[in-house]
Amino acid sequence: KSLIKSTQDLFNFYIRLRDKKRNNGLCFLCKRRPIYSANHFISAANMGTRFEEDNACGGCKGCNYSEFIDRRQNRKDFFRQKHIEMVGEARVLELEDMARRITKMDRTNIAAIRKSLNEKISKLGG
Repeated sequence: KSLIKSTQDLFNFYIRLRDKKRNNGLCFLCKRRPIYSANHFISAANMGTRFEEDNACGGCKGCNYSEFIDRRQNRKDFFRQKHIEMVGEARVLELEDMARRITKMDRTNIAAIRKSLNEKISKLGG
């Protein structure tokens, strides 16, 4: 589990770095406050979409908390619409389909993900 956790930390770092460059350092959702976290549209507990770049955006603390509250209250429309704006409806439907599948990660999968993330972080100057 610590390999998954450290890979998640690396993924979150990459998403924050990517979106700070894309969005002038501002939250993708509210576009007002600085990026604090990597917000997943489909929960990171889901291995099928956990490390999918199109499933995450750089967000502020407030939006990350609000997103959690909205999910608990089953009010996903706002965040789903933002997700569609980010990657398009076809990709959102694809991610939702991926989330319904059982996905297992082994050390080889994780190593490939880590290698890819490290290369992308290097390209961004992180």
